[in-house]
Amino acid sequence: MGEDESIEVQGVVIETLPNAEFNVELKNGHRLLGRISEEMKHKFVTILPGDVVTIVLSPDDLNLGRIVCRASS
Repeated sequence: MGEDESIEVQGVVIETLPNAEFNVELKNGHRLLGRISEEMKHKFVTILPGDVVTIVLSPDDLNLGRIVCRASS
């Protein structure tokens, strides 16, 4: 899958889960599981409930995404 085939959306972190996973709610009310990207792990980015994040979704599975950015406060 190429980069142009992915879907990029913004959502709000609802709950923190083990293993760098988060429950995220999108603006339309859809909830999904977001995993933090390796780049963010290496930079030690902290994500807390209430943070606005950018998620990249695959068109094949819209219930799982990769968190690539946290909006600055």
